[in-house]
Amino acid sequence: MRALNDLERGIILAFAERMESKAANGLMEDLNLASVRETRSNEECIIFELRGYERPPYRGQHSYPVHADLMDGDGAQIDVILYADANNRLFELEFIRWEDGDLVGLRLETLSFY
Repeated sequence: MRALNDLERGIILAFAERMESKAANGLMEDLNLASVRETRSNEECIIFELRGYERPPYRGQHSYPVHADLMDGDGAQIDVILYADANNRLFELEFIRWEDGDLVGLRLETLSFY
């Protein structure tokens, strides 16, 4: 496990700013408990562990009601999806690159919401 980096923390904060207050407060609480449990596929999928929370058996996940994208270091568009588990707790952050190749260097300053 590792601590969240500035990019991951910044994205989650930006999502919370765009959510209704109850959901945003829950996300902020989870952010304060979160560490990165594992990453997959060149860090395109980041799974979180929440200190003191025992995740239930997997029953699916759902995305938070915010849609975002940002640019990769080479100019490729990256969709950003933040997921919650079945109990609405922070679960996963996914980056979808629509061009061929691995993530180069995600640029937080290009994060936009639609």
